[in-house]
Amino acid sequence: MMKIVLIGGTSLLGRKLFYSTPRLYHVIPSHFQHPLNPTSVELDITKINQVIKLVKSTRPNIIIHASSIGDVDYCENHQKEAWRVNVEGTQNIIKAAQLVDARCVFFSSNAVFDGKAAPYDEQSTTTPINFYGQTKVAAEKIVTNYFPKATIFRLTTMYGWNDSRERQNPASWLIERLEKKLITPVVTDIFNNHLWVGQAAQAVWKAIEKSEWGHVFHIAGKNCLSRYDFAVELADVFKLNKQLLKPVTSDYFSRLTPRASNTCFSTHKMKRVLGIVPLSLKKGLEIMKKESK
Repeated sequence: MMKIVLIGGTSLLGRKLFYSTPRLYHVIPSHFQHPLNPTSVELDITKINQVIKLVKSTRPNIIIHASSIGDVDYCENHQKEAWRVNVEGTQNIIKAAQLVDARCVFFSSNAVFDGKAAPYDEQSTTTPINFYGQTKVAAEKIVTNYFPKATIFRLTTMYGWNDSRERQNPASWLIERLEKKLITPVVTDIFNNHLWVGQAAQAVWKAIEKSEWGHVFHIAGKNCLSRYDFAVELADVFKLNKQLLKPVTSDYFSRLTPRASNTCFSTHKMKRVLGIVPLSLKKGLEIMKKESK
């Protein structure tokens, strides 16, 4: 049985990975604040001694690194902490993986691009426009330079049911607001191909099954849509009042950190190598609706 340490088990993707684990894998989850389950191990990835202790005691075949600060505005306003977690934390995990010769999965983001040359493929030049994107580029360089056995998944904006104690995502946030009948401004000029978290997990397990190590993969949904179009589709699928959605442009949120205007991904490699056909937004939302919170 293959042994996997899952760092960041209570994140949106971490939860989905854990609860969709294939039968022949044994996953040991870790958490920073909120345990995923009674077996979850408390871990601060900025403390290298803690990381090495966990990895040496479990001696995993694979380490899946799903822990980071993903809030763009928080990273912009807390840059030292964001660098410590997203970059130095990744470096600590790579060092620990090297000690036991474990394979490693690392998650990056569409925020590594500036939005001026979509659709982006795996060979596109990284040009982040905010500090969160800078931390992801720096972490990618650590992974590729010091651990070529690792596989990097760049993920577009994900949606799904999150742990109630963790950060919300565009879908869960919108559902909560629309259920409360709150008028909600949503931007019309930020585009990406939103990704159902279950398909992200599927891509990870497929890459592990096929031993596709040393790759960069772009994982995304089928449709390149604005945040506003995403919100309208969600309201339709969940039978919520889309009249509460207020279309605005990005300058409406002038105090927020800049986001790239269009970071839609090319998914050719995802289809060709992993054999995964990207879900349409409607299909992804329908699957989410069928799942319990």
